Amino acid sequence: MLETAIMCKNIHLAQGNFKMENVEVEVRKGCITGLVGRNGSGKTTLIRLLAGAKSYTSGSVAIGGISLEENIDEVRKKAVFVFDKPNFSLAAKPDVLAEVIKGIEPKFDMEYYKNKMELFSLDGSQKVKSYSRGMQKKLMLILALARKPEILVLDEPTSEVDPVSRVEMLDVLQEFMEDEEHTLLFSTHITSDLDKIADYIVIMDQGEILCSEEKEALCERFSNHGRLPSVEEIMCSILK
Repeated sequence: MLETAIMCKNIHLAQGNFKMENVEVEVRKGCITGLVGRNGSGKTTLIRLLAGAKSYTSGSVAIGGISLEENIDEVRKKAVFVFDKPNFSLAAKPDVLAEVIKGIEPKFDMEYYKNKMELFSLDGSQKVKSYSRGMQKKLMLILALARKPEILVLDEPTSEVDPVSRVEMLDVLQEFMEDEEHTLLFSTHITSDLDKIADYIVIMDQGEILCSEEKEALCERFSNHGRLPSVEEIMCSILK
């Protein structure tokens, strides 16, 4: 049986008209889990909750076997969270950002950073604000992976990225997953990404988990005369 990398139990949260009640999510270690749902379904809220950036009324979260409530600093040694927008100054230069992170986190891999910046044709001497949104997404991914996490959680990592660069980013994520100790959870509205690389699919709607299942088993369950559906087709069937 696969170990658990992320476990949410009985999460309750209320924010205006949005609520989560008894939300339970389990992310398997060594696997890629995709999180999908309509806009406003709670995907970003869930990711921010896992990162300790959003409070919840009750329940528990464990990441890498460590209680988020009890030891968030230890959680952050194992897991890296990347939100939809940069959480650093757009006036900064990537090379300077990398040096700052290296000073705080000695395991930051500067050689990896430089190699991936070259792969994605990013100039580390330019200010981040000169980058397109897609370029910023690639930089955020590079900085996250260079920190050498065991668990990587991404919110819409390939949105606003051109198709060729998106393929390159998915290749880099699959490279990260070659280590069986690594785990990846990412939300996306680009369901074709999940068709390509996901092992498990979690579907959310209105703060509820409607489905959490291995992708192959899910496709078999929704197969039609032997034809396996795409993740988008499955999602539309479940959310209709």
